[in-house]
Amino acid sequence: MTCKTNSTENYCVLTLSYRGKGHRTTGWPNQDAVTYFTSKGGDFFGVADGLGSCKKSHIGSRRILEIGAELAKQVGKGRLPFSSQVLAEELINRWRGLYPVGKLQDYCTTLKAVFVYRGEMIVLSCGDGLLLLYDGEQIYRMAGENAAFVNETLCFSPKMCRTDVKSRQLKCPEKFVLFMCTDGISLALNENRESDLLKHLFNNGIYPSLPSDMNDLIQEISIYNFDDKTAEVVYHDFTGRTVW
Repeated sequence: MTCKTNSTENYCVLTLSYRGKGHRTTGWPNQDAVTYFTSKGGDFFGVADGLGSCKKSHIGSRRILEIGAELAKQVGKGRLPFSSQVLAEELINRWRGLYPVGKLQDYCTTLKAVFVYRGEMIVLSCGDGLLLLYDGEQIYRMAGENAAFVNETLCFSPKMCRTDVKSRQLKCPEKFVLFMCTDGISLALNENRESDLLKHLFNNGIYPSLPSDMNDLIQEISIYNFDDKTAEVVYHDFTGRTVW
């Protein structure tokens, strides 16, 4: 289990990533990735899950998050418009440009991501996993989507199209909690449990036992789910927040 906490000027962030029993047994690396980037310009938060059938997907998941952070930097410097269509197309085009076409199939990955810039927010989703945003009144949800074949998720792949990346642009709430996770966690959460978890996180703020509580949740799920498990919790502008 890798657990990291940090506080920035506007955010408190908790990230957790756990290599599942299946990959520990076979010696495969954790195929999930999680990151965030904050600046006075643009901000980026994301989780990605490399596809198990692709031998270098653990690299693909990290690279798509690196691309997302770089796009946030470009937006902050005024080199890219803050547009859901533009960011989705840039993610696709830059991912396709990473490797020769014949090699890309080895690096397929899903993505859940949020960009923030000047009071606006863009939420992006490609494939399975879960993204939840709560401002104290309304829950915004983006969950997994399957491709044409059963149990095959949409993903960043050589044959993907623009519509595979779902996006929405909205006004950034003054106060919110963001929860994102890969399907190793989301498959164990029904919508009632999702709602309870998100409201608990929001109503309790940044409390000291949050890292251990999230660890307990992952350990509970790991009893019957051997997949990698990764999550990111982001608090924005919580009054009286504590520094980790």
